[in-house]
Amino acid sequence: MLKRGLTAFLAILFCHTRGLMALGAVDNSRCLMCHTAPTLGKAAKSQPPVLYVDPDKFASSAHGAMACIDCHVDLANQPLVHKRQAATVQCAGCHVMPGLSPDGVHSGVPVGKQPRCKDCHGTHYVRKKVEPGSPVNRSNVESTCAICHRDGPEIRPYLASVHARVQAGSRLPAAVCTDCHRAHDVAATEIIFACSRCHREEFQLYSASVHASGRSAGYTDAPTCTDCHGTHDIRSRKSTDSATYPVNVPDLCGECHGDPVLQQRYGLPSDTVITFRHSYHGVALEHGDTSVATCTSCHQAHDILAPENPLSTVNRKNLPDTCGKCHFGANENYAKGKVHVLARREDSLALYYTASGFKWLTIGTMAMLIGHIILDLWARVRNRICQRKRGEGA
Repeated sequence: MLKRGLTAFLAILFCHTRGLMALGAVDNSRCLMCHTAPTLGKAAKSQPPVLYVDPDKFASSAHGAMACIDCHVDLANQPLVHKRQAATVQCAGCHVMPGLSPDGVHSGVPVGKQPRCKDCHGTHYVRKKVEPGSPVNRSNVESTCAICHRDGPEIRPYLASVHARVQAGSRLPAAVCTDCHRAHDVAATEIIFACSRCHREEFQLYSASVHASGRSAGYTDAPTCTDCHGTHDIRSRKSTDSATYPVNVPDLCGECHGDPVLQQRYGLPSDTVITFRHSYHGVALEHGDTSVATCTSCHQAHDILAPENPLSTVNRKNLPDTCGKCHFGANENYAKGKVHVLARREDSLALYYTASGFKWLTIGTMAMLIGHIILDLWARVRNRICQRKRGEGA
């Protein structure tokens, strides 16, 4: 009788224990009896314990009010001493969101190596992104992304860029990885719209430009923001290393407008950069005068329009105003002359004959000078010969 009663008691106790575990075991102390052991799951002395949980840090985390099995659902019906390896936590059970974007850079990572929630947010001590200690706080995003991208071509150039600089009156960088690439659906496309989130005025100007029109028409050769400014290594236009620094602008524009194949494809003149370099502005710029006009001084930077467009700064009607920004008192005469010209018949007869005249004048002068030198040398040699013969005759 006593033996039967003891068996019944143990059976009831076992059922109640399993029931408590199945109902959620809201009191995490049962799990923490083991998981507060400093050596739990520690593979070597130099490694941190992988299964250790700090109760205080967990309680102050974003998930501090949750039960362990709210995340480790596969352990809900397991005995207190369970198998060593728990299943991968599925955060989507609470945080409903789409999967990796098919256009995203992370979607191309082999299955099994793609980043998971814990790689960016942490595990037991998840913090809200507004908290300074959160790995996804703006001040820590670069370090978090660098865990994987440290050896890639992105982090080091970014650290020297204008975006990595701390904003005035703030301890935060001007732009971090997730501002451009987003957070969960990390994308490598839609550059224009990514930049427009911060640079709205520039985006509006660019949207009306000839470059944006070409892009909208499907011409992928048409430049966008990063084609001119760079990607991760964007510098201030005041920096001599910047592609948009005045001295570097002709080279920047020349990457497209100096390419004969590309210009022929779109019916544009291929000598635009050459004619600029031969002009007064180009020569002065080549000698270090950064105050002279460059491509963007006349054509603008973001809102470049075709010359035949009445709103274009290089439209003939607008040239007096455009040139007047530097040449005070500019009038309609400025619109009469050609700008991008070489010493060719088809460009300017006056310039052609002037250049040709100086060329032949120089050639003629040098020919006469060389002839004079040759005749002088010949006279000297002949005199020496004559003097030697006279000496021998005496």
